[in-house]
Amino acid sequence: MTNRVDINDPNARLLRQIKGEVFKGIELSLNHSNHRIKFDNLTGMALSNGTIKLQPHSDEESYINIRTHSVSGRVIVCDVGEIQFGFGACPK
Repeated sequence: MTNRVDINDPNARLLRQIKGEVFKGIELSLNHSNHRIKFDNLTGMALSNGTIKLQPHSDEESYINIRTHSVSGRVIVCDVGEIQFGFGACPK
């Protein structure tokens, strides 16, 4: 994660780096435009619409769904499927 859109920007500063080992066995997919999620730097409100899906390879029907809404600025985290990850079921 950087503070710039382009990681190769000379003014880009590395904010956070996550090692892939912690996600071993988990598929990560998202549908945000340009594969970028944007948040307001003062309020923390979401500025882009989309979803992120975290799904264990062992279960194709159960996953964590993270939805962002730009109009309300909300982020919703919920469970889909039979395995419960502790977030509560997604609204229908």
